This record gives sequence, structure tokens and C-alpha cells, in this order.
Amino acid sequence: MPDLASEEAALGRWPRRLLHVPSLTSYEWQAGNRYGNAVAPEYNAITYTWGRWRLKDEPSYERPEITALPITGIAWPIPRVKPEHFTPEQLQRVLRNAASFRPNHIDFRRRKSVDFVWLDVACIDQRASEPRSAAEIGRQAAIFREAQNVCVWFTTLEKEIIARTVTSLVDFSESMALHGSRNETAIVEDVLRFLSDPWFSSLWTLQEAFLRVDAFILDKEGELVEYPACTERWGNPALLDVLDSACRWSAISTEERSVWSAQGLYSRVSQLVEERGFKALASFNAMSTYVAALRRMTTEPEDRIYGIQQIFEFRLGKSALDAKPGHNYSLAELEDQLGEALIIRYPILSQFHVFTKQTSPGKRWRMNSSSVIPPGAGDQGYPLWESAEVDQPRCSFSIEHSAHTKFVQWSGPITPLCELIKTCKSVIENFEICERLGADNMMFIYLDAAEELAGSPECQVLDYHLPQTPRQKQLREWMIGQFRQEELQVLLLGPSSTKSCSYKLGVVMLHREHGEWARLGICSWETITDFDLPLSDKLLPKLEFLVGDGLGWKRGEGIYGYL
Repeated sequence: MPDLASEEAALGRWPRRLLHVPSLTSYEWQAGNRYGNAVAPEYNAITYTWGRWRLKDEPSYERPEITALPITGIAWPIPRVKPEHFTPEQLQRVLRNAASFRPNHIDFRRRKSVDFVWLDVACIDQRASEPRSAAEIGRQAAIFREAQNVCVWFTTLEKEIIARTVTSLVDFSESMALHGSRNETAIVEDVLRFLSDPWFSSLWTLQEAFLRVDAFILDKEGELVEYPACTERWGNPALLDVLDSACRWSAISTEERSVWSAQGLYSRVSQLVEERGFKALASFNAMSTYVAALRRMTTEPEDRIYGIQQIFEFRLGKSALDAKPGHNYSLAELEDQLGEALIIRYPILSQFHVFTKQTSPGKRWRMNSSSVIPPGAGDQGYPLWESAEVDQPRCSFSIEHSAHTKFVQWSGPITPLCELIKTCKSVIENFEICERLGADNMMFIYLDAAEELAGSPECQVLDYHLPQTPRQKQLREWMIGQFRQEELQVLLLGPSSTKSCSYKLGVVMLHREHGEWARLGICSWETITDFDLPLSDKLLPKLEFLVGDGLGWKRGEGIYGYL
């Protein structure tokens, strides 16, 4: 068994292997950061798809006439791929162009040509039994971030379609000039064709896109995409240009779709932009990207974790340096490992989601494939999950062990939900505060799909939209009437402040028995800070309560779920 920890201490942030493109030789890292005769070479990387089109070598040799790219210096066979997806000749052209291209972009510096490229099939041992293979999967963040340049290879799209589509996205999102165009429907169909490339549905490429949104685009033949000469733009579009423009396209077409002649197609574009995780990537937020990852495709079930873990720079399962030798980690084990790492590092953001399918109480402590960030929540005037880097928790979660059980424990300030509802109602009745907030409601509840909530007014809402003010009132009244005060509590997750107004986030929990608590959903409420308003002595304690201080809050702890 290799000493992976010592190896990686020597490697630093260098890949275990790099592919020398002129000779198609994969060189292993040597002391002094040498690859062949090169010392500390600059390298580029390629993000693309191939797993779904891999030809089988066992138990029978599928389509034996199909060969793989002849790469030397490795002990494993390069996977063969169905030629309908790409051929060895196409891959070789992509490698040459990925090494030699010098893109121009207004926001990204010029880069030089290189001789080395990081290509997964040539630089990660493809034998399942090789521990270094799993370890290198756990180093994708370092590999992609240290690459001089990254290329997105769209294996199904011609250059003309990509350039035309990217230009249309940018122009439309900036000027809405597409409306009324004679070619409106044709252009929207181009956008749909563009978004159907398999790169946009792969989980691995979502991770790679998060790591390098400054990647440039290659067409199916490996040619670098440029803005058409007939446009006012110049140079080469980057992935971030596509993400930003597609998100603006989606927002505009949603608001104005009644005036578009192709409104059904626009709706499909908006749906794909959401499903493909464009908004999450454009936000640079790892947690919302993880939620988007739950809707991406994988070849193996376990890849659902291995293919996204590095956006948090986590190393889980067999990719961890302390992984159990020879142990095949199940998807359930990996989901628990990821959930454990997230809830400890990001107590607030790890909880800001709702379950759209019923989940057992003991497993509600972590996200699962039914989790979504409540649609529309960000429209209330505050970005509820803006940054994982400023999580600022007021509570904590820990992993504890009993004789035969491993469980998640919460610890932090709690208050009865009915007290929080009553205080918010009292504060918003103040005219000056109501005017300042510009709303007559300062608290929102987002319920999970949970068996305990079968009679809730929002239980059967399939699209999980944010209930607006009238329905929020109905929901709050139902919650207060359904449960006893002492059994329905809010755990204060933490703050996220702006200059004069802020909000707090909490988990709505139901006390069960033996110290166990079941998550029922989440809630948010606005707090008042730095107001130069004449406030009464009766109102000030209520404002202190809303920021998590003063009477009404007490420290508590309990069991939140089980691993």
C-alpha cells in the first residue's frame, strides 16, 4: 500500500501526472516537479464528457474495431469511446489545440502556449484497484485551479452554433434586442440545442466549471470559439460570459414572456438554465452548486459525491488519505460523510434547503436528492445563501457516539416558534418599522415534506414556491394550533447582516422523545439594527429578542439525527 500522505506532501499542488502533447506521453511527477525533461511546466486542462459513451472491454470486447488514442507511459488502457460521441482523431486535435491556443478576453489575461495538458484518462490511473486513482480524484480542486488555462470541450456542437448562440445570449440579456426579430424562434432553438450538449448535464463537469468559470470554449472539432466578426464583440467568450448571460436571459424572458412569440420555447430555456445549475455557478456559491449537482447525471451512483466533493475541497470515501484499504464506500456512506463535513463547517448554509419528498426524521439533518433551495426566497429582498465564507453561526453541530450509535447533536439558542411569531407580529405593527421595511410581514416559514405536517396548508404545494403574506399568516396560525408551545422550537442558526437591516435564519424543530428533535423546515425573519427611529421602551426588548439576545432565548442541545 503506497504512503499517499507522504507522496502528496511532496507533490504539493502538482498533479501526479501530466500529458506531454507533442509525444502523447503521460509523465509521472518526479522530485523537483519534473515531468520528463520539463521542470515545473505550465499546463492546461480539459473538461469534457466521455463516461456515458465508454465501450465495454469486459466481459466481452464491445465493438473491437474501435481503438483508443495511443498514449504511452502508462500501465492502464485508455478507455475506448463510442465514435458517435468523439473519435481518437478528434481527441488528438483537441489536445493539440488545448495546448497551443492563446485566448483573448477583456477580463482574463493572455496566456502562452504549453506542451503539457491534464487529461483525466491519461493522468488518472483508470484501474479501479489503484489507490492513487481515488486519491487523485480528491485533488481536482488543486489540479484545475493551478492549470494555466482550462478548456470546455463541447463534443456535439459545431463552432457556428456555439458562436451564434453565445452572441445571442449576450446581446439579448443586455438589450432585449431579440424581441421582434424575424429569426426569434430559430435563435431560441439554437439556445436549446446549445444547452442540450451533454457537458451541461454531467456532474463532473459541474464541479470543474465551479473550479474554473474562466474556462474557454472548444467546439466538437477542438477549435477555439470566437465571437463572430459581424458583432461588436471581439476575442473569445469564456464560460462565465455564458453563465451570466443565460441567467439574465432566463430572468428577462420569465418577466416578459407574455410578449414573446416563442414564449413556450423561452420557458424551456429558463427551465434548462435552472436545471443545469447556471445560477448556482454564476453565484460562485458552493452550497447552491451542490443543490444543483443533485440534478446532474452520473455513470456510477457513488460519483454523485466524488464528482462534486472538491467544490468544498473535501476528500471523502476512497479519495481520503485515511480511507479504509479495499473498502467500497456506498452512496449512503458517502452522503453521510459529505453531510457531516458540511454541517460542521457550514452550520447555517447546510440547513438552508427544504425536502420536497418525505424523509425519515433521523435523516433530515443533511441534504438529499429531494432538497431544493426554496424558489423565490431570494426575491424577498435579502440573499439568503449569499456566501458560505460568512456563515457566522450562532449554533453548532457535532458528531457524537454512544455504545452502538453515531448521531448528530445540535447546541445553541432556542425559542418557541409561537413566541417568535408573536414578536414579529407585534414589531411589524409599528408604523415606522413597517414603512422602513416596506412590507407588512417580516417572517417566512419554509416547510419540509414531512409526515408530521400532513395537515399543513402548504403540505401539498408541489412546486415549493414561497408562500406569500396571506398564506404565511395562515401557515403560522396552523403551526401554533397544531403543536404545543414547548415541543415546537426554533434553533437560531445565525445572522447575515446588512448596514441597517438584517435577517436571521432558524431551523423549526419538533421535540420527540429521549432528547430527539425532528426538523420540520426552516424560517427566516428580519431584524432591526441602526434605526434612527423613536422606539418605545416596550419595543426595544422585542428588537433584542429578534436578533437572538435577551429574554425568550435559552441554550439547549439535543439529538438532530443519526448516521
